[in-house]
Amino acid sequence: MRLQSLSTRYQEQSNGLAPWLDVRPDTVDKLRAVVSSIAALKSKLRHRIADCQDLQEVSQAFALLFDSFCSSRRAE
Repeated sequence: MRLQSLSTRYQEQSNGLAPWLDVRPDTVDKLRAVVSSIAALKSKLRHRIADCQDLQEVSQAFALLFDSFCSSRRAE
């Protein structure tokens, strides 16, 4: 009798857990999507920082060129 009740209880628990054994949680997929989005945003940020640095270098070069042009015009 005791063995019969344990077998029944085990079968009920097994049936209750069976759907969860093959199901993968959505949170893993969502986490991967978030990680991918963060990587894309970091890449965009790196490119924008590089663009800003390029603009600063160009503006500094332009300022030096303009100063040298102005000083040569004053010398004439």
